[in-house]
Amino acid sequence: MGGVGLWDHAPTDAGETVSIACRLRCAHWGHGYASEAILALAFEHVGARRAVATTMAVNHASRKVLERVGFARTRTVHLDWADPLPGTEQGEVVYERGRSSCR
Repeated sequence: MGGVGLWDHAPTDAGETVSIACRLRCAHWGHGYASEAILALAFEHVGARRAVATTMAVNHASRKVLERVGFARTRTVHLDWADPLPGTEQGEVVYERGRSSCR
């Protein structure tokens, strides 16, 4: 099916902010699994006050999932990769959401 992971975004804030990673197999896209997993894990299970997620700017499906659950795009970053994927030149978009944001 895939998986969802969290890690401390900034070790100095003691879990107040978590970074989110989510990867699902194509057969499981569009069922709401990513949305529910992101919110349940970050805010209900871990109790973080803020969550941060990144995706490629060209990954419109992932961006829609993040926006649907209340994340807002805060910036675009351009990273230098030795073997970049197609679309890398458009950058990575960073999204953030607080615990109290509307769903």
